Amino acid sequence: MSEPTINFSHNWNAKLFGKAFTTIRLANNYKYQVGTRYLITLGGKHIGPGFIRDIKVFKLNQLTEFMAFVDTGYNLETSKEIILKMYKNKNIDWQTQQLMYILIEQPEKTVMPVPDFLYYIETDAPITPATRADAFPKTLFSKQA
Repeated sequence: MSEPTINFSHNWNAKLFGKAFTTIRLANNYKYQVGTRYLITLGGKHIGPGFIRDIKVFKLNQLTEFMAFVDTGYNLETSKEIILKMYKNKNIDWQTQQLMYILIEQPEKTVMPVPDFLYYIETDAPITPATRADAFPKTLFSKQA
């Protein structure tokens, strides 16, 4: 039996470059199961194995701004339009159709490290992960006053 596959036709929000990402799919309890290993593909090209870590079932009218931005990189209304366009050739009653917000992890994936120029470390000692963490500019992730 071949390994089940989750194919992406588009890398929304460049999410497939990370070790964990989400996908919104039509609900299918048989196809999508927590703990199952899948072959992850983009446009039919293998990008590595992944495991479903969690699934939240919802309806399109329950999609939140948070879910939309994380998954597509677009706001709520645009994300809904994307979903409707993806499934336009299916006869779907969006009042009753359930969707799955699926969290996938690719634990074997190596992600690009943070470039050294983002760190300011003034030392002659070897740079360790701990000194990098201390030197990382926290202002990149906090609101400016």
